[in-house]
Amino acid sequence: MKHQISSLLIASTVLTTTVFTPIALNEVSAKAVQQQKVEKGTIIVDGKSKSISFSKSNKQKLYSAEQFSKLITAKYKYNSKNKTYEVSKTVNKKQVKVTYKVNVKTAVINGKKTKINIAPKLIGKKLYIEAGSLVKAFGGDFDGNFLSTTGLVSGDTFEPQWVNNSTILVSNEDVQDSRTLLLNTTTKKVVHTVNGTGLVVSPNGKQAIYSDENGFVYLVDLMSKKTKKLNAEDDSVKTEFVWSHDGEKVYFIQGDKSEKIGSINISDGAVTTIFADSLNYKADLHLSVDGNKLLYTVGKEGSTSFTDGDDPEVENIDTTGTEPQIYALNLTEATPAAVAVTTTTDNKVFPGFVSNGNIVYLSTDPEDDQLTELKMIDGNNKITTLSSTKDIVYSLVTPKGELMILVAESNGSSTIYKVNTATKKITKVVSTKLKLSSFSVSNDKLIAGTTSDKNGEKVVVLKKGSFDFLTK
Repeated sequence: MKHQISSLLIASTVLTTTVFTPIALNEVSAKAVQQQKVEKGTIIVDGKSKSISFSKSNKQKLYSAEQFSKLITAKYKYNSKNKTYEVSKTVNKKQVKVTYKVNVKTAVINGKKTKINIAPKLIGKKLYIEAGSLVKAFGGDFDGNFLSTTGLVSGDTFEPQWVNNSTILVSNEDVQDSRTLLLNTTTKKVVHTVNGTGLVVSPNGKQAIYSDENGFVYLVDLMSKKTKKLNAEDDSVKTEFVWSHDGEKVYFIQGDKSEKIGSINISDGAVTTIFADSLNYKADLHLSVDGNKLLYTVGKEGSTSFTDGDDPEVENIDTTGTEPQIYALNLTEATPAAVAVTTTTDNKVFPGFVSNGNIVYLSTDPEDDQLTELKMIDGNNKITTLSSTKDIVYSLVTPKGELMILVAESNGSSTIYKVNTATKKITKVVSTKLKLSSFSVSNDKLIAGTTSDKNGEKVVVLKKGSFDFLTK
């Protein structure tokens, strides 16, 4: 997902503003009051929308210290003797106190002076502060859009997979390294870290499989948190693992040029090549709901021509006929052979089998600016358009074989719909002001998604009708 979809900016959590009459001041002139207006907005606090008052200073927001303290369950008071404002809270059994003075660009955190970006200001008799440093002092995170009182996993986080109803497996990257994390969706804490990438969770959520850069395969027990080498002999490249429904076998794309389809037995780690041909760069491997067929896509390489002479240069690359096509492989055959089920010139992304064995995918025309079309291929290779009027950015088939799509709405919000492939009826599942880039669905129909900003992708989880940030 991460490398297929361009980054999208978070839109919903930006503070919406409505001006209301400022509070009358005793210590500040009426003219200053008019210049320093107070506004009402909302922020997302641990996944829930909360109202708060704020003002702007040099285009940066200052929040009501009293209201913000309540949001983070901290104590707020004015020390008349020292003319300071104090915010305190117990964090990990230790008392943390942050002290402010009006118009002073430092805060005192547990007796130590710390520079802050904007000096606190009095508006009326209320103190307004820059909230980022306050939240950080108490071990939380706040970026002006959403607030986590406990702190969230940072870095570029994507590809959420449900392990069980309270645990998600995610890929996590920063400038130094990549890893895979198990996160508790309630506490938002890391349960376990795997020093590997490309993990795929088994259908029952008890195991995950991945391959390292040497082609060796590892099996992670998600219950005991132990990892073992499943195969350390076959060093062929292995990508896009797909579990069999009974959890006894895993299929994958194999080879330096992704030219083969292989499998590995979970019981003994034996690797078998199921199918190979001359078509390189296979991708998008998926298994049918009945477990009898695999599908994948292949995009042929373009034809390159060079200039004449002793030092030839690329003259032209002909991409005619390079459009991806969908192939199906019948695993019930003694010698499985791949059959092309499409020949059209459109781009085909996010293919998958629905419950009745039909294949669905998103179709885009590189030469046309029209909306992405949702299409279906039946058993006779007849192609039907299921939707052509919505801006579909992502689609998937759930573990139950149901088709769901993610739509970017004209008002900037995102909506997940369920699609009835027999009637073409589209039913809304959930709508959010966040700009989602992808989503995943558990066996019990729990939903996780990804959304992006300038800092990378974040994972969100649907809880009680709204999306809660799991990472920052």
